[in-house]
Amino acid sequence: MKMLFCCNCQDIVKIQRELRQCMCGKSRAQATDTINVWHSGPSKVLGISNPSLVKALYSDLAWPEGIGDGRGHRIESFIIPVTAPSVQYRANDSPELALTSKYEQ
Repeated sequence: MKMLFCCNCQDIVKIQRELRQCMCGKSRAQATDTINVWHSGPSKVLGISNPSLVKALYSDLAWPEGIGDGRGHRIESFIIPVTAPSVQYRANDSPELALTSKYEQ
């Protein structure tokens, strides 16, 4: 799962096929297919490990009070690097660009 993190307002928004933006409106992102996304503004793209999320959700059903340290079930997340082929930064995010793939530009 990919998420947009706005460095300005610190909002986090799930990236989907429809255009999404943060609370302050300075960062935007959109998925172009099931793997590739573009983003703009003062932002980073975060990844959440789907297997770790599913495991945590199932663990929470079995042990809703948490485990061990009482902080709940952990998930793995990471910042997707700017060099990743599935993520593209766009300085100009007009609606026309949002509808084209990164290979058409």
